[in-house]
Amino acid sequence: MWYPSIKPDEISQRMASNGTRILTGLVGLPVSKNPVTELVRYYARMLRKLQSIPKGSAYRVSTEKIIKERITKVEASKNPEDVESAIGAGVCEDLIEDARRELHLVETMKVYKSWGPLEEEPPLNQWKWPM
Repeated sequence: MWYPSIKPDEISQRMASNGTRILTGLVGLPVSKNPVTELVRYYARMLRKLQSIPKGSAYRVSTEKIIKERITKVEASKNPEDVESAIGAGVCEDLIEDARRELHLVETMKVYKSWGPLEEEPPLNQWKWPM
């Protein structure tokens, strides 16, 4: 069904008679049947995968912090609209897609080991500005 006049802030108001969302408002992003449960599952999985990256890694530290904050907010409110307003980063389906991509990034980071030493020394004034 197409709703050409829907504004992004009206998306959550478009509900089916049983209270479920019928649109995400994002082209190509399907509605999740259980978005809160999916988010908890993805966030827990991401925390487990991050364990394979060294504790001191900036990526692991910052990602764990964000995920732990988000999982606390998700578990505190079981309603998708409350989760969306608490996190403030879009609709739950978009958060789920972000989590999927982040899981892929964790695997990529493990392959490239970006936390390791540099292969060669950087130029002496690489970070000096202005040159």
